[in-house]
Amino acid sequence: MTTWGRRRYEAVDPDNRLVAGELERRWNERLLAARALEEERGALLAKPERPL
Repeated sequence: MTTWGRRRYEAVDPDNRLVAGELERRWNERLLAARALEEERGALLAKPERPL
């Protein structure tokens, strides 16, 4: 967990920390998926176009 993530986690009401932790985990998964898609897009755009 990042420093920013840790501060957010600690700011959450203790009764809601499990929920906050799960939301943070899901958010990080989505960020990784988005980054992978961006890299894939960049690789596809870098390839020369082939005629059909």
